[in-house]
Amino acid sequence: MLDWGAMLKEVSTAPLGDAEPKEQVTTNELQPGMRAGEHIILCKLGTGGFGTVYLAEHRLLNRKAAIKVLHRDRAASPEIVARFIREARAANRIAHDNIIDVYEFGELEDGRPYYVMEWLDGENLRDRIERGALPIADAVEILCQVGRGLRAVHDRGIVHRDIKPENVFLVNRRGSMHVKLLDFGIAKLTSDEDIDWTATGARVGTPRYMSPEQARRRDVTPKSDVYSAGVIAFEMLTGRPAFTADNDADLLVRVLHQRVPPASQFRRELPAALDRLIAKMLEKDPAERPDLATVMAALERPSTLRDRKWRRWVLVAGATVAASTAIVANIVMQAEHAPSAPAISIPAHVGDLPATVEHASVAESPPPASLPPPPDPPPTSAAPPPPARAVSPARRRVRTKSQPSTPVAPTTEPPKSSTVDDEAPYNPLHDGSAHRQ
Repeated sequence: MLDWGAMLKEVSTAPLGDAEPKEQVTTNELQPGMRAGEHIILCKLGTGGFGTVYLAEHRLLNRKAAIKVLHRDRAASPEIVARFIREARAANRIAHDNIIDVYEFGELEDGRPYYVMEWLDGENLRDRIERGALPIADAVEILCQVGRGLRAVHDRGIVHRDIKPENVFLVNRRGSMHVKLLDFGIAKLTSDEDIDWTATGARVGTPRYMSPEQARRRDVTPKSDVYSAGVIAFEMLTGRPAFTADNDADLLVRVLHQRVPPASQFRRELPAALDRLIAKMLEKDPAERPDLATVMAALERPSTLRDRKWRRWVLVAGATVAASTAIVANIVMQAEHAPSAPAISIPAHVGDLPATVEHASVAESPPPASLPPPPDPPPTSAAPPPPARAVSPARRRVRTKSQPSTPVAPTTEPPKSSTVDDEAPYNPLHDGSAHRQ
């Protein structure tokens, strides 16, 4: 556990020039291969007003890290060194997923302080905005994560005071966007005495994103960070800054007295609820400005389209299901009203065919309707024929022979063998009586 209080007290009470520098170095830059504690410098990532950030790697764990080193001219001021320590201390005490993690502090051989923080792979919000306005869903998601980070900051008695796109880092985490808040260099710890970090007593912060009360150098509260977050939200959604001016003085005048136009004026498809929320966050009077809890509650309402991607997919899925249901219902309705397959009547003389024939396209056809009975024969005055009498086959042949011949319908049956006597046609020359003569 780092003893931040002891280091801060030691630095803030040390007089200027009290100690000899350990080593004279002609440049602020660290070269690749140089060491900062247990880390090996790989390359420079960027330079700010107070320090330079390097990419480094732990010499044993092979884990990459970012190291921020205070500039040599700034390290000569105990106040600035104290501010540098407070920055590391503020980030370290929060320990939140949306806050940069600082886990080591030390000094170089020349006496300059540095601290080690997690290395982030991605881009800051400034680089993203320069490519154009963000989709509404992405902008709201970033604003939500900034709000979660600020809530953790405020819960620990800290006001960031420098929320701007350069201090909002977008990390690509397994294909999803994750937000990290950076740079607590001018953060105000409400439990400590507020210190004017500049020798001239100038305002601290970035004029375009600072709140009106911060521009007036009045006491700031967590609502000051809410205002700065509103300025960021306006810029993300419109692709343009809330205020523009040729110099910082004119810019501060506009921050103090000019109202920000509605974001929907530059983006008409912006939801009304989100437009009203941003306007409330940009109120000049802190008393009229919502606190962070109110902002977060509004962002989580469906009317602000917080999860617009999810809602869009639900709408698409619902429309797809509705269309599929309509198609299936139409098919069923057509099947119910379609005419059934016609019944096939079988001629009476075709006795060897089956009684019914199934339709080729119907798996199970209903039984054919019964045919109407034949009409009754016309009445006749002739007497009914006498009942038939049983006779022997021989006599049946004789009687058949004596009757007038009628045409016989051809049959498809193959002719039967003539070797069977009882089915051969009757011939009187072969009768037994002829042989007896």
